[in-house]
Amino acid sequence: MLRGGSILYAIFICLLITGISSCFVLFSFHQRSIEQKRSNYLSVLFKLKSAITLATSEELRLEANKARGIQLFKDDARSEVRLVSSDWGLFKLIRASAAFEGKTISKHALLGSSSLQNSDLCLYLADRNQSLSLAGNTVIQGRALLPRAGIKRAYIEGQSFNGQLPTSSGSNSSKNLPLLNPNLDPQQQSLISGFFDNDSVLGADMLYGEAFYQPWSSKTVVYASDGRIDLSNMSLGGNLILYSRTSIDVSHCNLAGVQLIAPLISIRNNTFGQAHLLATDSIIIKNEVNLTYPSSMCLNAPATVIKPGLLIVNSSVEGDIVIHGDAKHYRNPARMSIDKKSSVTGVVYVQGQLELEGAVYGQVYTEGFSLNTASAKYSNHLLNARISRLGLPTNYLSSLALDDSNKKILQWLD
Repeated sequence: MLRGGSILYAIFICLLITGISSCFVLFSFHQRSIEQKRSNYLSVLFKLKSAITLATSEELRLEANKARGIQLFKDDARSEVRLVSSDWGLFKLIRASAAFEGKTISKHALLGSSSLQNSDLCLYLADRNQSLSLAGNTVIQGRALLPRAGIKRAYIEGQSFNGQLPTSSGSNSSKNLPLLNPNLDPQQQSLISGFFDNDSVLGADMLYGEAFYQPWSSKTVVYASDGRIDLSNMSLGGNLILYSRTSIDVSHCNLAGVQLIAPLISIRNNTFGQAHLLATDSIIIKNEVNLTYPSSMCLNAPATVIKPGLLIVNSSVEGDIVIHGDAKHYRNPARMSIDKKSSVTGVVYVQGQLELEGAVYGQVYTEGFSLNTASAKYSNHLLNARISRLGLPTNYLSSLALDDSNKKILQWLD
């Protein structure tokens, strides 16, 4: 009996060892499978990032909103990536996608231009046969392209000019501002008309609750309304567009990269975050709003709009601002106002008049300055204003509104 028991015990030990060994083998195989799958996944992600990097080159031109397949490696079908380019505010949104284990995975990035990094220009004032006059503590830091009439000191509201006149750049401005990217207006007109190809369009009444976030890997969701859209105490982010045929009002909200499109857009009362605004009549930013980089604003005013305007009051904006369009009325040109408690970091481009009492850290392009005081109205005068190229971060990537060359990846979105 003892001998038989020993044999059974030995058999049991052998079976136990075999089972444990088998578990180790299966575990090792499973781990290798997981590691291989992870390696393949990381390889696809690297492929997607490489494709987006390739999209920044001048050799690869992508037509707006049309997919293009490219092979990263010659004669290797597994390296194929689909790229889609679309406008997101004044920047370019690139989507790269590829197949992985029967699914589609994607990466998204915003592109900007590095052209500004090679320029020391801070001011371009169109030559309308009038000099630029400075008063008070006005500061202009950087190279300025000015009218032939030049620059002079002025005395306004009891304040004479206390600073040093900027040195001449050796050349003068022309009558007109530098041309914008010719692709900018057609693409904006498509959005203004409410044409959202391949996007999911929902009624704005679906916007209820405290938070909405649409992953960039999902389809763009458009919340549209024929009437006014009011948003208050909400968080909105991701691959979202808000569209109204009349107006959008945002108050006490947290924004994370969304697009807002309407004739009239108002951002008020401690709203903060990143946003891209496109309007046709007016944009109002006021009451401690903080729009962080990379945000953008564009006022594209048709000829039917009599007094288009963009107003920034007691707020800060980090990103490019463009005012252009067909509304070029001699007596009522488009106007932008930056009050003394406000600042803009980026490029400000105004086909019209700019009333600057606050600060612009970057570049200003304008057809003229206006100044309204308690006693008089002045043309091409600045009082206690600041335009500083030195205040712009050295790694700042501007929008593609003026120059769509020298593209670089500005922000990975997922």
